[in-house]
Amino acid sequence: MILFWILIVIVTLAVLCALIYVARLSVKETVVFASFVFIISLSMYAIFGAYSQLSLYIDKKAHAQRIQKEIQALGGLDDMIQKMEERVHQNQDAKGWFLLGRLYMRAQRFQDAVHAFAQSNQREPNQPETLASYAEALDLASQQQATSLEARIKIPVRVTLSPALQGKLKGSETVFIYAKAAEGSNAPLAIIRVQVKDLPIHVVLDETMAMLPTATLQNVEKIKIVARISMSGEPAPAQGDLQGESAIIGLNALPDETHVVINGIL
Repeated sequence: MILFWILIVIVTLAVLCALIYVARLSVKETVVFASFVFIISLSMYAIFGAYSQLSLYIDKKAHAQRIQKEIQALGGLDDMIQKMEERVHQNQDAKGWFLLGRLYMRAQRFQDAVHAFAQSNQREPNQPETLASYAEALDLASQQQATSLEARIKIPVRVTLSPALQGKLKGSETVFIYAKAAEGSNAPLAIIRVQVKDLPIHVVLDETMAMLPTATLQNVEKIKIVARISMSGEPAPAQGDLQGESAIIGLNALPDETHVVINGIL
């Protein structure tokens, strides 16, 4: 664009000098003619500049379509990622890791992309394209993680001790507060440990509190909340433990808070 304007200025000055010398234009006529040349120059730039932008857009779109066709020809994005993963684990080269990172980005696997770009940068440090992609992947991975956190199931719970039991405990006893499936296994899907002296207490159970990755709140539709005072301090229920339990709760219609009163004995 700068080169274009330099050329316009040079041509305009040359034409004006020639006209002033040959046609003997007055100052007013020179100003009018200069304005005319300037307007024509703006029009030309608008026309050819817009055409250039349109051509660039068409080229980019065509390039994206070619890439998509190549992906389809190679069996799809998942197959390309698998082949590239096999390549980088064999060769461990910077270019391979970088390409794998770009494939992860296309698949929206941003955390994997962060790892791939880090590996590429480790092998060929401070390459501008790698650093730019690395920064982009870090930002998108952070956003993705934040979105995932917001989407987690959160169950607000309030636990209190029955008035009949208050004053009859030492206060150091362990209290397990957990969610379990309404039917089937009694394994905790989310669990937290407090002490009797902490009661009454408000807690929030979520998926990060699962004991096993295969048994989480995501695996069920209905739950119960259990609060149990373990006299032995062990998670497994035992005779003599004190317990309270909520009614069945649907995870698709969680209440603002679930109140559990510890008022029974096992």
